[in-house]
This record gives sequence, C-alpha cells and structure tokens, in this order.
Amino acid sequence: MIAASCAGGDGPPAPKAGEVDASFADGGLFAIDVDIVPGAAHWGSSAEFVATDATGKVWATGGFEVGVAFAANSTKIPVPVSRTHAVVARLMPDGRKDAAFGASGYLVDSPQGFQSQSGVEVAPLADGGALLAEVAHGWDSFFPQLVPSGRAVRLGSRGVVDGSYGNGGAGVVGFERFMQAFVDAAGDVIFLGERRRETAQESFGYMELRRFDARGDEDAQFLHRGRASLDCSLLPHQTVAWARAALQADGKLLVAQVIGATADAPQRLCVSRLNPDGNLDTSYGSGGRVQIREWGLPRIAYLSGFSVAGDGRATLVLTVDRQDTLPLAGYIILSLTSLGEVDPSRYAGGGAGPWDHAVGWVLASAVQADGKILVAGYRSDFSGEFRLERLGVDGKPDQGFGPGGTGIRSLDLPGWHLEPRYLHLADGAIFVAGRAVPLNGGADGTDRARFAVLKLVGDPIP
Repeated sequence: MIAASCAGGDGPPAPKAGEVDASFADGGLFAIDVDIVPGAAHWGSSAEFVATDATGKVWATGGFEVGVAFAANSTKIPVPVSRTHAVVARLMPDGRKDAAFGASGYLVDSPQGFQSQSGVEVAPLADGGALLAEVAHGWDSFFPQLVPSGRAVRLGSRGVVDGSYGNGGAGVVGFERFMQAFVDAAGDVIFLGERRRETAQESFGYMELRRFDARGDEDAQFLHRGRASLDCSLLPHQTVAWARAALQADGKLLVAQVIGATADAPQRLCVSRLNPDGNLDTSYGSGGRVQIREWGLPRIAYLSGFSVAGDGRATLVLTVDRQDTLPLAGYIILSLTSLGEVDPSRYAGGGAGPWDHAVGWVLASAVQADGKILVAGYRSDFSGEFRLERLGVDGKPDQGFGPGGTGIRSLDLPGWHLEPRYLHLADGAIFVAGRAVPLNGGADGTDRARFAVLKLVGDPIP
C-alpha cells in the first residue's frame, strides 16, 4: 500500500483545467509586436481568431494598426486615419513560430486597394495551407467614410497567396456593415453582413450571406435564396442591431438576429436555420424560424456568442444592459433544442440570467461537448480586469476550473494584461486569442498591444 501510494503520488500534481500551460511559448503566452513599417506610429496589434490543425500546429489571425496623421479620400477631404494590416501566424504545437511559414512564422497581408485589412478567421487545409477570411475597409466614393468588405484569400503551405483563387487571388464582397466570416467543411468561405435597400419612403438595412466556393467563385444562387431566408419581417424603422451565424456538422446554417426595438414593437430575437443550399429548413421552429420577443430580460446590448453542437442544440450568449446597476452589464445564456424550442434542461431553465459572476460584458465564448460553457470578458465594474469563467449546465461556476477551483481565472498574467477576442477548444487545451498589453511599458518601453495567443489547460475532447 505504501509503495503504491509513493509511486502514484510523487511529483507535482497534474495541472487543472483553466491553469496556464507553461510549456507553450513563453510561459504559456505567445505575444509578438508586429513592426514592419519603419518610422510609422504603431498603435498596436491584436489576434482576433485562433485554431489548430490535425498536426497540432496553432494558426492565428488578426491585424496590426499603424497611425497615419492625415489621408485624403476620394473627396480630397483630409481626415485622421489609421491603417491596419492583416497578420497570420502559424506556430508549432509548443508555441514556437513555424519558420517554414511566411517570414519566420508569420506573414502580413498589407492592404491592396483598401485602407485597411484585418484577419477574422483562418481555416487550416489538408495540404498545409489555409483559407483566410478578412474584413477590409475602403473609402466611400462620395462621403469621407470607410465602408467594409469581406475578403477571402487562399494561402499555400509556406504562406504564399494562391493567385488562382477567386479574382486575381481573392474573393471580395462589399457590405454596409460587416458582421462575421467563417469557413465550412467544404472549404467555402461565408460572409455575413448588412446591406441597405432604398425606397421612396425610407432606407432600411437587411442581413445578407455571401458564399465563395473552394475556387473562390461566388455562389449567386446561394445569395438569392439566403437573402429571402434571412427576412425576419422587419417593421418600419426597425433595424438589425447584431447578427451571428453558426454551422452545424451537417452543413446547415443557423443565423441569429437581434431586432432593435421601436416605439411600436419590442426588441426581439430571430433565429433562422438554412439548408446548405440557402433555403429555409422548414422543420425548424415555425417554418424555419424562431421568434423570441419578450421574455422579461433587460435590453440586449451585444450578441456575444453563438454556437451549435453536433446534435443541433444551439447556445446563444447575450450581453445585456443592466441600466443603472453595477456591474453595468450582465450576460444571458439561451439554449435552444434542435427543433428551435427553448431547452429548459440547460442553464437554469434555458434562458437564464443576467449573470455577472466574474464577467459582465462578454467578448468571447465557447461551448464544450458536455454543455459546459466558457465566457471571457470583463465585469463592467470599472476594475479593468479581464477574466475567463466556466459554467456548468446548471449555470453555476464550475468549481473544477481555474486556480483554486473557483470556476474563474484572471487574464492578468505576469507582466501582461490580456484582452480576449476569441476562444478555441482543442483536446486538453483552451486557446485564447487577443491583444496583450505589457505592464509597466514592457521590455522595450512601449505599452502598445501585442498580437497574442494564450494556452490554458482544458478538458479532453471525447
């Protein structure tokens, strides 16, 4: 008995979920200050997305911002602007930069015909390359303002842009307001954004999905069908405040829209499920849609997260405005079954909150296969600290997570202040993409934000 106890108990205890994986990069954190424009005023870098491939390599994308004193747009009116360059990094499983990719592990896709570009998703491909989705901003033809476009690029295994993809190496589509980009299992890049329609009486916005196939060619039929499928019957003067989409394993697409309130109608949530061809899946909700109008909850300030499990169960994370109560924001978790009904078995009744255990304003979220949910953000109580917490399916902090088993971990790290932008779950790991600000000016005396990826210990994925 004694021998068995010693053999099994010697050495440090196994790390718990939520603890920093110190074997990754520099003590768990990969952070670089992208600096490729000599003499420019650098405003900082940020990683907006992170993923892992089948070999365990880590891919991240985002952008770095360079200050430009003044620039003239098409109207010749000088305005103060910044210029953002898209960044893609590929790391070895231990967090070292992969020297075989780009310039020593990362590459910069500088704006081509745009004022700025920033990566929003990167999807590794089987050949070692990747599909990169970006949001790009260019000057409006008539007004001194920047308007967004979605931009899709295919990269080879060494980071070289594939010129045969799309039109001259990219597929581009314009929006009035950019919402999201993602890549499906077939290698299609899908963009979600707002367009505007003008009539003699008014101008109003509507959501639109645009899809580029694996060759970079746009699917016009998907656009036509998807436009009708996302029509949530807006009343006069109503607008879509926020929208997000999530892909099911079978290729079906869920789109959630927060419809703003007017004097005649309350705020509501509209969730549509589309078949892979863009038509509504009429088996979902009522004719393909779920309309949730009033459920006694505060005003939705932000649609913070939307995901769908393999069984079709959808989870939405909604940051809500608590008005005059501190913390000023809280979050609600809404769970829907595969048929679009509120699922009372999850998160204290299927639509519970607002919670503010450690996070009030949610910037990123992810749902584990067992239904546990991770939310990252800040408490909105002027403390300035970013945190990550994990809740069980009962909506309570998971005491098996984080230092001390509180269900919470701070994202203030030794020497760094990390603002989370995206969470990725891998087998035994949690990756946090974001912007890391060095405390006390950092080693180089600057406090500008770095492009950063943090690795934490996670649960095994069954």
